[in-house]
Amino acid sequence: MKTKLLNPARLSALSQTLIPAFASVLLLTPNASRADFQIQRWESQHEDSKVLTLRSDFTFLSTTSNFDPDGSAYDPAGLTSAKRIHWDSYLAYGASERLSIYGRLSWTRSSIDHPTVGESRFGLGDQAVGASYRIWEGEVSSPGMFSPNLSLQFQFDFPAYDNDTSTANNTPWLGNQTTDITGGAFFEMPIGDSSERSLSLVAGAGYTKRNRNFSAQLPYSVELRVRRATPGIIGRLGIFGVMALGDDPLDGVPLASLSSVGSGGSFLTGSSAASLTRVHGEFGYQTPSPLNFFATLGMGIFGKSAQKDTRFGAGIGFRFGGEEENSELDYTPVQSREPVRNRAAKKSNRGFVPYNDQFEGKILRTNDRLNLIKIDKGTNDGVQPGQLFDVFSVDKSGVAAEPIARVQVQSVRPSESALLILEYFKEMLIEEGFIVKRPLQ
Repeated sequence: MKTKLLNPARLSALSQTLIPAFASVLLLTPNASRADFQIQRWESQHEDSKVLTLRSDFTFLSTTSNFDPDGSAYDPAGLTSAKRIHWDSYLAYGASERLSIYGRLSWTRSSIDHPTVGESRFGLGDQAVGASYRIWEGEVSSPGMFSPNLSLQFQFDFPAYDNDTSTANNTPWLGNQTTDITGGAFFEMPIGDSSERSLSLVAGAGYTKRNRNFSAQLPYSVELRVRRATPGIIGRLGIFGVMALGDDPLDGVPLASLSSVGSGGSFLTGSSAASLTRVHGEFGYQTPSPLNFFATLGMGIFGKSAQKDTRFGAGIGFRFGGEEENSELDYTPVQSREPVRNRAAKKSNRGFVPYNDQFEGKILRTNDRLNLIKIDKGTNDGVQPGQLFDVFSVDKSGVAAEPIARVQVQSVRPSESALLILEYFKEMLIEEGFIVKRPLQ
């Protein structure tokens, strides 16, 4: 398949719009990474076109130890325990094939067992809004797999609480109260794709600027993701973290001065120049409906001037727009047939085959080496693995002309599908823009 790049003119226009806007927000942020990096993660939020995803989860975090500036663990004086409960709701929407927008609503409860801090406080935590834009999509590496891709992502995190109120009332802080602006990129490489599930490696990094004399940070993540469009096991496992750049005036201040007064000496609400690396695992199940549910487990494994914590949680998710079925299109099991290339015309189609008049797809890309084509129809349109389609050339007006080949669906996404060429009816090169139709059976 041909490599798909963003048009240089469009990329230039996009950069002329986004870069000044991004810089302006940074300049308006005083003293200039994540507002609550101990809980939240820098992760790709890109969604398929016209798909709406809603996810809600609870996370419980508990810690009694910190990592000092050298990375060694120690127990803060007087701290028996520091605990937090988070409820986060995420909403993401694929506005187009390239652009996705998303947001996060967070509620938190902080409980500190320490002689100088009140027992607990709860309320809104750190909120977030952002956008992801896919700038590159490469070619597939084997039949049934989708393309590697590269996306840019921008995110704005802001607090919905006031730590001065907590200090006045002698109750725990709900976060470090920074305003964060993050820009970065994510690269996704499919390493196992089938009609039922996809396995991919997703890696990302960014740059975060924050106010209140907090150090800028470099967030990063590397994870394996298992996703499904059909019922079955889903999950993810990865390493997430932030690395402080140490460019703030508090860098090098004695450890006791950096301990958050609102967390009983723990770094639970963040020190100024903290770095933290942690593992995060998620295991769940995709039901036949848009619903999925999951459990999570995470742990801080290395850090500097950060808390050493353990967290676990559970949640549910809904994905709309990717699971609808069209009753006019029946499921046909995948047949074990060898792909062919440039075979002489077959007798399978002599122009007397009836077709479903309600379905007509267009070829987006072709790959002669792998005998693959990609069309602009997916599960949203009723396409299912194993279905057979015929490829038609088009005349000057764009109307289907004569049948060229027969293809079979190998892998499906909500708005696109990969099909394998089984046989040719006519010795003609299949081109982008040709039409596919579903034979009636």
